[in-house]
Amino acid sequence: MKKELDCVEMKLKIQEQLWKEAGETFEGLIKLHDKLLKESELYHFLMERKEKKSS
Repeated sequence: MKKELDCVEMKLKIQEQLWKEAGETFEGLIKLHDKLLKESELYHFLMERKEKKSS
């Protein structure tokens, strides 16, 4: 029997992994979010595009 993808289970695993990586605190979670955002290629692409539009 082929097991189908369980989106809820996958989401919970990802959240648990991020929670542990953040040191299991909300402050750590916020810092981790900021760090990951600054490393995101999509974030940098969108910010550059925004700067070009405003120029």
